[in-house]
Amino acid sequence: MQGNEFLGKYKNIVFLFITLLFVLAVLGALEFTVRSFRLTEKLDADFKFYIRSVDNDLEKIPFVREDALLMWGLKPEYKDENVVINFNGLRGRKYKKTKDKDVFRVLCLGDSNTFGWDVKESETYNAMLERRLNRELKYPNTRFEVINAGVPGYTSAQALFFYKYRGIKYNPDIVTMFIGTNDTNKRFRLSDREIMEFEVPVIFKIIQNRFLLRSAVYKVLREWFLSILKKQQPQKDALVQRVSLADFKENILELNRLCKKKKAVLILIPPILCREAGWPSEKVKEVGLYRRELETISKTYGIPMIRLRELMEGSRDSTFQYFLDAGHPNTIGHYLIMERLFNCIISNKLIESKRMPIK
Repeated sequence: MQGNEFLGKYKNIVFLFITLLFVLAVLGALEFTVRSFRLTEKLDADFKFYIRSVDNDLEKIPFVREDALLMWGLKPEYKDENVVINFNGLRGRKYKKTKDKDVFRVLCLGDSNTFGWDVKESETYNAMLERRLNRELKYPNTRFEVINAGVPGYTSAQALFFYKYRGIKYNPDIVTMFIGTNDTNKRFRLSDREIMEFEVPVIFKIIQNRFLLRSAVYKVLREWFLSILKKQQPQKDALVQRVSLADFKENILELNRLCKKKKAVLILIPPILCREAGWPSEKVKEVGLYRRELETISKTYGIPMIRLRELMEGSRDSTFQYFLDAGHPNTIGHYLIMERLFNCIISNKLIESKRMPIK
């Protein structure tokens, strides 16, 4: 009788538990089946959709993956002969998110130019700046860390959102922003800000990144759901810039406000193009508008900005000394950027405000 009474009393809980086990078993079987038949290889719907509409080359990069918060990001712990992505999804060695008291930290936001496209990690301006700061500046009980937070294809909107959700946790003393050439692209029907500010709670996007995007079943169900939505909601015909000039300005000013709240200093790096490399005149003109807007912001709001005239206005021969291709600086170009950043930090006395004077 006692056994029957126990079952009678707790039968709802037992039923719920058995049902849960059954659902988990079914989902597990579905996950195994979908993975076994590789049904998701062409079903990364959001990621492929964004990537194809933004930059055709990004889809071919093996170390880039979908990110619910930022559209895409770097694959943690990816490694090949040229690129190493650390556990936190940043290029280069791992840095602790909790900054030690003896550390002065620089966080470098940007796109493929900051990432160091086709350049060894040790030859990026980030890595060279870290070595030079530690080699030449002798502050008591101080070591310098320069974190590479560049991601290929990023705009000012993505860099801003990266800082808000992830970069700010590194508690940097200086933040650099090297961005702009991707902002002018007109390859999508929504701006970057409209995509990332779509009214999905941030907590759900975090759950997507940590759990759902690792599930093959979730991706199959999402593809089915999106295919229904696409039939019901016709696409707009007109393409818009990923980041308008007005949004570009607001992104920079919002980043500056966030930096000030955390007592960090923002340094701006102007967008660059190799003018002699055959860029369409419209593209060169648009990037020029964004660069001039950055100069105006720098003067109006007193935000330090480095100058890279050699990378933008040299003759054909001298310009190609600094570039690998039409838009990415080579090792010499990275060295020049590092030198200007170092001089900016020293001339503006950005370290003295937080550290004891040099011995």
